[in-house]
Amino acid sequence: MNYRISPEEMEAHSKKLSDVGDRVNTALGAGEASSHPEAFGLLGIPLMGICSAAQFMAMNVLRDAAEAALDHVKRVDAWREDVKNNEETQTAVFDGMYNE
Repeated sequence: MNYRISPEEMEAHSKKLSDVGDRVNTALGAGEASSHPEAFGLLGIPLMGICSAAQFMAMNVLRDAAEAALDHVKRVDAWREDVKNNEETQTAVFDGMYNE
């Protein structure tokens, strides 16, 4: 089995994950902005009452998704650093071995 972990690809993946987290946070902000009872106008107050339970559940899911996205970015970044440090350590061990 042959595999290679590329820190550059991991960094690109981390940036994509960060973008997803930004989008989730944007959706979370939009959901919070529309939670005001008059967000739908005075005639929409009854509609807000009907939708509030579903919105509450959706907001909880969005909060969980935002936390998960942030956690995932942190873990990928930590893994990338570990790979980089391991690569540097292994290079230092073998550096100059065949330069005699």
